[in-house]
Amino acid sequence: MNIIFKRIDDLRVDNDIKIIDLAKMLNINQDNFFDYANGWSNFPLVKLNEFVNYFKVNFDYVTGLSDKKVYYSGNMDLELLKRRFKEVRLGENYHKVKWPKF
Repeated sequence: MNIIFKRIDDLRVDNDIKIIDLAKMLNINQDNFFDYANGWSNFPLVKLNEFVNYFKVNFDYVTGLSDKKVYYSGNMDLELLKRRFKEVRLGENYHKVKWPKF
């Protein structure tokens, strides 16, 4: 199961960032970015981590599980993101995870 990252394009548009610029920032191909955003390919966790840290939002917002952007000043921990990603993919208690306060 691939996850459709519902808010990726919203964040890009809201911040007036072109797809080509965001793809360059993440060091990926534009076509790969499009595939990740639409759930056609799995978004590599390292790149997803860079994305959420760049926009300072949490994983739940990017995936559409929450409407709260939860801006923060620190970086998301990659291990926490891995655990959360696995829970979402497996459909396990995704609503029960507590994100750290920054």
